Amino acid sequence: MYIIVGTSTCPGCLKAEEVLKEEGALYIKQNVDELDPVRKLAWSKFLQEELNTTTVPQILRYVGNVEDLRRDISREKLLNG
Repeated sequence: MYIIVGTSTCPGCLKAEEVLKEEGALYIKQNVDELDPVRKLAWSKFLQEELNTTTVPQILRYVGNVEDLRRDISREKLLNG
């Protein structure tokens, strides 16, 4: 599953959502401009401090539990040789 972090007017955010729909991928979208001030600040800090960015969209991939993590790491190793 993917998480799109963006705004409701961001062209790149809309394009990312379009691509995920075309591919039939599961996703959720977090429009930070539609949040209350406290949650908006929390997302802004997350983008700046954890992802070291201030631009949107940011597309995150949800992995799941520990077994899902192991499968995801194995898949990445296969893809990257």
